[in-house]
Amino acid sequence: MTKEELLAQIHFNSDDEREKAEFYLEMKGIAFHKIVVDFLCQNQNKTIPIEWTDVSNEVRSDKTLREVLYKYLATLEE
Repeated sequence: MTKEELLAQIHFNSDDEREKAEFYLEMKGIAFHKIVVDFLCQNQNKTIPIEWTDVSNEVRSDKTLREVLYKYLATLEE
């Protein structure tokens, strides 16, 4: 899947959101964001086009969860 194909599956409320999406697609990768879009479609009954805010919120939620888990794993290792 190309960046343009993935961007076509996402709805943006502004040009600023689209620019941010393009930046994060290059930073984190197309495959990562495709997994998030697929997850939202399958598990949360969202339809294409998915709102960019839904995608970015899911990514932030995943990052927060990983930070908490890493903290507990580091404590456990000590």
